Amino acid sequence: MIARALSLMRPSIIASLLRKETDLSTPAARGRDRQRRIALSAAASMAAKLVTIAASLISIPLTLHYLGPERYGIWLIISSFTVMLSFADMGLGNGVLNAVSREHGRDDREAIRKVVSSGYLMLSVMAVIILIILAISYPLVSWEKITNVHSPLAVAESGPAFAVFIAFFALAVPISLVQKVQFGLQESFIVSLWQCVGNFFGLLCLLLVIKFQGGLPWLVAALVGIPQIAAILNNIIFFRTKGRDISPRLSLVSRTVVIATVKTGLLFFVLQLVVSFAYGADSIIIAQYAGAVAVPQYAVPERMFSLISMVLGMVMTPLWPAYGEAIVRGDHAWVGSALKKAILAATVISGVCSLTLVFIGPAIIRLWVGPQIKTSLALLTGLALWKVIETSSSAIAVFLNGAEMLRFQIVIATISGLGMIALKIYLVKQIGVAGIPWAACAAFVPLAAIPTWVTVYRWLAHSKKMQLSEGAVARVAQNY
Repeated sequence: MIARALSLMRPSIIASLLRKETDLSTPAARGRDRQRRIALSAAASMAAKLVTIAASLISIPLTLHYLGPERYGIWLIISSFTVMLSFADMGLGNGVLNAVSREHGRDDREAIRKVVSSGYLMLSVMAVIILIILAISYPLVSWEKITNVHSPLAVAESGPAFAVFIAFFALAVPISLVQKVQFGLQESFIVSLWQCVGNFFGLLCLLLVIKFQGGLPWLVAALVGIPQIAAILNNIIFFRTKGRDISPRLSLVSRTVVIATVKTGLLFFVLQLVVSFAYGADSIIIAQYAGAVAVPQYAVPERMFSLISMVLGMVMTPLWPAYGEAIVRGDHAWVGSALKKAILAATVISGVCSLTLVFIGPAIIRLWVGPQIKTSLALLTGLALWKVIETSSSAIAVFLNGAEMLRFQIVIATISGLGMIALKIYLVKQIGVAGIPWAACAAFVPLAAIPTWVTVYRWLAHSKKMQLSEGAVARVAQNY
């Protein structure tokens, strides 16, 4: 699967990926079509990520030179808030994704339209609430104190820059829903193409702002707002062409769909919070128990290894809606086969890449950031082992998302997260920053990996044995 996604430069392969299956009446044909969509989505996602990285590499020195240290610091603070975008919709976007993939498996376009209509209404209400809060709080907040700036220009621009960001942030909440719909329909390659467009024109507008001496709010509008304009165009074009029959209508909003989507969405939201808490505390733990000076000694090598999970994640994520659609259709053989291939591919590729970085990682880090970052074999081997465990587990998590086994994931993530944090604190005190990945491995395997493997094995065995109907599959998933 991954090798196929990485070899898309060959014209014959591109042609085969663009060629749709004409008859999807058999499990084999549906399986081939899913594989085609997954490979196409993975390739487009990689292209979008490359454009994003390139835009970032170009924009960072430009904005730093143009803004100066203090105003650039405001921009970095604003940029750090973009992480909140993944939480902005309270998980409702993922709830819509799962609902769309489920109804897609039933070939029920009218039901998809109700899901889409209900999702847009809910997220539009959330966007309005965010804008109202902004309007009320804006004159009451001392934005220059939040950013701790002192120059007259920085003080004058800090408030408007935050206002522009929050306004586009609110706009993104409902506008980005089309991306979840396209993911649910296994057409995430469309999302990636529009992201490429948005990032390209965002960078172009950044250059224009610098050329015409625009202020920081205009830079924020260029880098944050232009991608949202691209998302608006995605909405308009998609719902007027390919998605015309599922375009949102206020009259199709369903109370039942709203309740079901909110329930699923809140589970996704809780899961996101738990995972973020469990995996996002490393720098804090190191700073508290080894000193802030030790944070870069871990963060830089970890960022290097994180490229492995980032690339594999782009390949694995399109499997999420494919699993959901295949489960509803009863294509359990394909689900089992795809899951095994995904786990094997993630394990082998992450293993080879991680082992390679153990040997050449110190040289890469020296070339990247200089000699000030000192690595140890204990840290590198710990990161390598953790990356293999993490990526193989992520391949399973994608299946669990598609099968809506969310309560199970929340319980496992909470238990393993608390265990990892406690063990990380202990090992950092004992052996320094190298204790972080080794603690993660030691706690995650017994508390999360083994229970997850057992649960997935039981699910697949039960599904295969009983050849579960759509309703029975849903009942099995609800047990978790």
